[in-house]
Amino acid sequence: MTKPEKAGRGKIVLVSVAFILISFMLLGLVYDNASKKAKELQRIERELPLGTLERMKHEVLQSVRTDDTVSVEQDGSHINIQIKAFDVPAFELKELDFQMEYTAILKAVHRSGFNDFKTMMISSEAPLIDKLGNKTPDIIAFATFDKTTLDKVNWENFIHTNLEALTMHYEFNTVVKREQ
Repeated sequence: MTKPEKAGRGKIVLVSVAFILISFMLLGLVYDNASKKAKELQRIERELPLGTLERMKHEVLQSVRTDDTVSVEQDGSHINIQIKAFDVPAFELKELDFQMEYTAILKAVHRSGFNDFKTMMISSEAPLIDKLGNKTPDIIAFATFDKTTLDKVNWENFIHTNLEALTMHYEFNTVVKREQ
């Protein structure tokens, strides 16, 4: 074997070894991430048991956009979930966005195992610019739900565009673009 052939073969071996080492490192990172997620889930199960109001609040907070402020309150048998968005241009508000977010919240409530309520209201608030150019917070969407209806839903197959069928009341501000 000539020197150039040996050198070429050596480079191939080095590249192969480097590829194998990088692959094992990536597999280790994936395993570490899976391990961290499993530990986090165990911590949540321990600190926020299924069926508790605290677990439901946690699940709801995980289901909404990170730039929104969310409050979850229980008043007797009624749950009130308020979403406050900041600096959302009115021309970007679409019914479809609310359907997706409200469905994600309802799925989170279901996943939490919390059952100690009869009705739930989800409302969204955002600053709107009035005719004088002033920004004022305003309710832009809200929906109320009955637990009896929510208990009948197969959440794995539920499609967000059917959200209105679950509601007792469903209303939007005039700035929201509605689907026809």
